[in-house]
Amino acid sequence: MRRLPEAADELESFHVTEIGDWYRRVRPAPRLDPRVPVRIQESPLVPMRGLQPGWEGWSAGEREAFVEFERGLPGGSTSIDLAWFACDGTRTIDDIAACLNDEGAAVGVAEVGRFFELTTSLGASAWRDAGGS
Repeated sequence: MRRLPEAADELESFHVTEIGDWYRRVRPAPRLDPRVPVRIQESPLVPMRGLQPGWEGWSAGEREAFVEFERGLPGGSTSIDLAWFACDGTRTIDDIAACLNDEGAAVGVAEVGRFFELTTSLGASAWRDAGGS
């Protein structure tokens, strides 16, 4: 039983000298976009965009802007699907962008934010209010 306190002291010493120093140097990145999107449309977005509910309410310019956005997005419609699936009503735009990057899609926070602004305009998503509901 005498070894347990020694082991605990050794682990604490390791934490202080190794992990503690590392953590002080590597701080979590500041949030770029703390908004939290919420899916209203439970199903994935319709791949044939012209059949997506809300599409008909957009002007021709808005529809073209979405198509251009999708075309220029790294990973295109696959990234859109990944972002949609990662949207669980608790993840921030930053978190969703990190999920996409973890899956190999180099999509930035600004692009993810723009995507959810567009889906909100379609009526497919909304923003969670500051109260968390």
